Amino acid sequence: MNLTGVYLALDECRRHLRSNPGTADQWVHAEAGAADAVHFAAAADRAYRSYRSYRSHEVEERPHRIRRVRCPECQQQMIWHPPAWYEGHVAVKCSNDECRHVLNQDEYEELEQAS
Repeated sequence: MNLTGVYLALDECRRHLRSNPGTADQWVHAEAGAADAVHFAAAADRAYRSYRSYRSHEVEERPHRIRRVRCPECQQQMIWHPPAWYEGHVAVKCSNDECRHVLNQDEYEELEQAS
């Protein structure tokens, strides 16, 4: 079979979730549901730890250097800083501590299209 680790981990979690009738309280009320809840928690924890340690599937975006677009002020590399929370804003900052130029995502995308 040609299934990825991501697909297999999600499939295992989904199989345990099938017995969930809607809320966690209802799920663990019956012995079979409680067993599925425990198996689901273990499968989800294994998947999270595995992906995080091997970095085969990132669970969070981290700041990283941008290679294609240079700072419009000093021509040094820029660093992409992802939002700190859901629906937050991206900041693209110059790696030169003396420059400190900052772009928002729209400004960065305009520069990227121009290059």
